Amino acid sequence: MNDISRARAGHKGINVARTQYAAWFNIATLAAWRNPQDVKAAYPRASILKSGRVVSNIRDNDFRLVARPTSSIADLIRHLMDQHGLTRADMAKILGPPSRVSEVLRGRKGLSMAMVEQLRARFHVPADLLLPPLSASRRHAA
Repeated sequence: MNDISRARAGHKGINVARTQYAAWFNIATLAAWRNPQDVKAAYPRASILKSGRVVSNIRDNDFRLVARPTSSIADLIRHLMDQHGLTRADMAKILGPPSRVSEVLRGRKGLSMAMVEQLRARFHVPADLLLPPLSASRRHAA
């Protein structure tokens, strides 16, 4: 969830919930949610607004986080690169030649299983965050 549309507090004590907000923000940033239903599947207590935004309560309903899930695998990789101070050249060691790095970061090329394994090992993230979601037809077959 890389596009946090708003985060508003129910009252002025937002500093009280800063730790909980930061934890939720980190979870949401690394998640591969592509739509509100993905969030709802992971967090059944989240509410979905008509606009497609998701509302989550923080710190026992004292605060609300309103966000719009829009992440892609490319977004996640760019976020991880930023967090670890890596450049596209650094990613060539994991993803292959610079042209492949560019294709992956633009979302034009998917990840091979070898790339997923190398990214998982390098960034210590679960492999399922790096895999595309199953399509509806593949989900029913599984």
